[in-house]
Amino acid sequence: MTKSKVMGLLMGGAIVLFTAAASAGWKGNAWPNASCNSAGCWGSGSFGTTRATSNNSDEMLCYQSPTYAACTVYAGGVTASCGTTDPNMIAVIRSLNSDAYIYFASDTTGKCTTISTYNDSGYVPKTP
Repeated sequence: MTKSKVMGLLMGGAIVLFTAAASAGWKGNAWPNASCNSAGCWGSGSFGTTRATSNNSDEMLCYQSPTYAACTVYAGGVTASCGTTDPNMIAVIRSLNSDAYIYFASDTTGKCTTISTYNDSGYVPKTP
């Protein structure tokens, strides 16, 4: 088999693979969650889903300045927060968009130990 036929088969297989992997229409919610224990706190949720809640007490927010960033989740009467001066964690918070999902954890002093985020079209976008 010639090199061009092999490349054609590989490319055709890749197109089928990526076409099969694509899906649309999934819709989900990432309701705000907050919890604290003797080791620290964690918070998570998507901004859009939080905005869409029917209650008026759940909230998520993140703040950033050039040298400091912090996130807070108020959910179910629990408040979880963390703050950081770590440039890598600040970069993660800066990468958020208005409908992003975020997860963070803090130690007992409120210092962020973990921050992760992702954007997913399946989560509810913010509404007025």
